[in-house]
Amino acid sequence: MINSLVIKNGELLPSFDKYNLNYSVNVQDDVNQLEMDIVLEDPSSTLDVIGNNNLINDENLITISITKDNQTTVYNLTVYKEKTQNTSFNETVAKSLELKEDKPIANYVAPLIGSCCFIIILLLFAILFHRKKIK
Repeated sequence: MINSLVIKNGELLPSFDKYNLNYSVNVQDDVNQLEMDIVLEDPSSTLDVIGNNNLINDENLITISITKDNQTTVYNLTVYKEKTQNTSFNETVAKSLELKEDKPIANYVAPLIGSCCFIIILLLFAILFHRKKIK
């Protein structure tokens, strides 16, 4: 069994537990291979890692096999490689949605609430004082 597993260039989910055999790993777009620190419970065991080369932009499966006395334990890592996004577009949209730092949010909300209240009051007066014409 594996005593400790650390992924240096990705996020292992859930946290490592030697009795859990299935994990997800999230990595950035530029990662082509997981950098792993694996510590075996028994140093005389045989370690074999399959599928840890040329990760594609999608779902990848990496298996880690530990063999000791003709018994094999297999850990499965499903690696999700994130696709690169158009950061210039995202930055432009984010900047256009930002509030101006020189005005507190109350300066935006108070006039909006006041306008809504004024419209509601006008509608109430129209409803209450509307007189029907008698023919």
